Amino acid sequence: MRAFASIEPDEELLSKIYALVNSSRLDGIRIVEKDKLHLTLLFMGNTQRGNLESLSKMIESEHFSKFDICFRGFDVFTHSDPRVLFAKVGEGATVLGELHGRLASMASECGVAFDRKQFAPHLTVGRFAGKVEMAELKVFLDSFEDTEFGCFTCRAIKLKKSEFLEGKSVYSDVYVKDFDS
Repeated sequence: MRAFASIEPDEELLSKIYALVNSSRLDGIRIVEKDKLHLTLLFMGNTQRGNLESLSKMIESEHFSKFDICFRGFDVFTHSDPRVLFAKVGEGATVLGELHGRLASMASECGVAFDRKQFAPHLTVGRFAGKVEMAELKVFLDSFEDTEFGCFTCRAIKLKKSEFLEGKSVYSDVYVKDFDS
C-alpha cells in the first residue's frame, strides 16, 4: 500500500487557506481537495503492511509533545518551472524537522523505505499542469508574502494509506499517535 506519515491542521485553518487558493484564479493550477490537505512528515510510497505495523508499534512506544505550527505566505517548488504551490511553515518548522528525523530513523529500523529528499515542511495546496504564467504567479506570491494564515496546535501524527478508488485518490488512517499534553 502507498503510505505516508502526516499532520493534519485544524479545520478552520484549512478552510481559510483553501478559500484563499481557491479564489486565486491562477491559470493551470489543480487545487488539492480540502479533505486531502496535510503536512507530509515522511513519504513511504509502496509499503508492506507488516513493516507499517512495526513502525506503528515503534511510534507508539515514543513520547511526543504537542507544539504549535503556523503558516505564513505561499511559495512554489522550483521557481524556474513551478510544479507545486504550498503554504509556508513559519513557527514549528524546526520541531517538524526534528520529528521528521525521528520518524525517518524509526522507519529505517523497521525496514520501511521512504523518500530521502531533504525535508522542507510545507502544506501542498495545488499542483501546476503545463505552462505557468510567471508574472501572474509572482503577483499572487507577492500579495501573500507577509500574510499570516494562522496557527494550530499539533496534537497527533497519522500514518495514512492512499488508494486509488473509482478514479480518485482516497486517504485513510492506518494509525494515529496522539501527543502528550
